[in-house]
Amino acid sequence: MITSPGHATLTGIVTRADEMASDFVGKRVGFSVQDGGRHGDRVGFTWSASMDQDEAGQWGPARIGTCLAPAAFATVTRGNFTVRHAELTAPPQDD
Repeated sequence: MITSPGHATLTGIVTRADEMASDFVGKRVGFSVQDGGRHGDRVGFTWSASMDQDEAGQWGPARIGTCLAPAAFATVTRGNFTVRHAELTAPPQDD
């Protein structure tokens, strides 16, 4: 997961799913959140909005890298996401 103020993006490999989503087991998926305050959040997700072309031009499932997801394109109609951004820490100094 990676954050910026008001935004979060995460990826993960699906390890279990109900029957409707069982095709995703073993695959990497991405999810993004835009925290727009109560009644203003948006989300993005790879499993229904991402396709990719291979070197031969054939379309297929998107190849999802770590911490990659589409922009938050869908309005949240129920519930509320809260993104708590954390600054990256400085790398250790070599002595």
